[in-house]
Amino acid sequence: MESIMILGAGRGQIGLYEACARMGIRTIAASIEGKYPALELADERCIVDISDPCNVLRSSTSYELVGVATSCMDTGVEAQGLLNSEYSLSGVSYDSAKLCFDKEALYGLLDRAGVPIPKTVVLRTEQDAIEAWDRLGDTLVLKQSRSQGSKGVCIARSIEDVTEYFRILSESGQTVIAQEYADGVEFGAQALVQNGEVRLFLIHGDLMDASNSVLPRGHFYPCLLNSDVKNEATRVGVMAIKACKFDNCAVNIDFKLNKGLVSVLELTARAGANGLPEMVGKVIGRNYYEEIVKLAVGEGIRSCRIDGSVAAIIMMLGKDDPLEQVMEKAERIGGIELRFYNVCDQYANQGQGPMGNSVGYALATANTLKECISLLSSIGIEVQL
Repeated sequence: MESIMILGAGRGQIGLYEACARMGIRTIAASIEGKYPALELADERCIVDISDPCNVLRSSTSYELVGVATSCMDTGVEAQGLLNSEYSLSGVSYDSAKLCFDKEALYGLLDRAGVPIPKTVVLRTEQDAIEAWDRLGDTLVLKQSRSQGSKGVCIARSIEDVTEYFRILSESGQTVIAQEYADGVEFGAQALVQNGEVRLFLIHGDLMDASNSVLPRGHFYPCLLNSDVKNEATRVGVMAIKACKFDNCAVNIDFKLNKGLVSVLELTARAGANGLPEMVGKVIGRNYYEEIVKLAVGEGIRSCRIDGSVAAIIMMLGKDDPLEQVMEKAERIGGIELRFYNVCDQYANQGQGPMGNSVGYALATANTLKECISLLSSIGIEVQL
């Protein structure tokens, strides 16, 4: 029976399984062993390490696949690209997918294509790290070349930080990337690309975790930036997508606005995490996961119209939040969507991505962001934009 393979079975992939069920598409969950919340939603399980593309390819030979999909994490993107290329499926190609796990190649490509990025240096020795400190300024961002999301990102504010973080990040044998750090506004965009045409480019704001300046706890739309900045971000973002040859896939982009200049911080061929597909779906009036599935199976999608009358804020909920209060009050208030994931304590503690301990989300929609903030405040969730 024709099936779609979904890479991953964590909270970030639940929406894909649910979308396939509504669309009448059989699902195969490719995942390592564990009590992951989406495994029970799949029609069949394929136990495999999705970070190993060749192993995923070997494990896929017994299936008749019409598509491969993932969302909200980079772990399976490279395997997705390999299967797409080997089986001539719709979706991101293997060559393009590899960029999502090779920041050295990604930043080099973007720089050659004229896409504005922070000043970047590849570190192979501790001496390289010291020289980068002298060259790039008094605050640096260090990250491993093969990493995803915000995992392993360190902000060095002294020469001692630089050498210590370099030693830690290079212990695995990975190349370390150093970039200049500049104060400014971080924001993001979600895009859908089909047959070389960008069908959606939605710019959103990010709400950072108060305990960690590089981790988002939530997102909001519309982004509080002027039209010139949004137009420039769109121009730069589309340029980056085309440079990477990301096609027939969702794209997640992180931007930085500093002194009026927009630069690309990260770029990957999958939907963003921590509630972004849910929030985007509210803004465009379509289920975003269904659009991703359509791209994976080669079904045509229409250009997405952004509803300018809709404002939305999504906040991830952790075990330390007043969950009983949130649930009790939300039942009496309209405009708030609550969802809790069926996760065991082990999964909730280890998690996936920046907000690994998330057990659910609260999504407020209204006519304005002020109304969204008021709705969330009424159930005990305070938001400051």
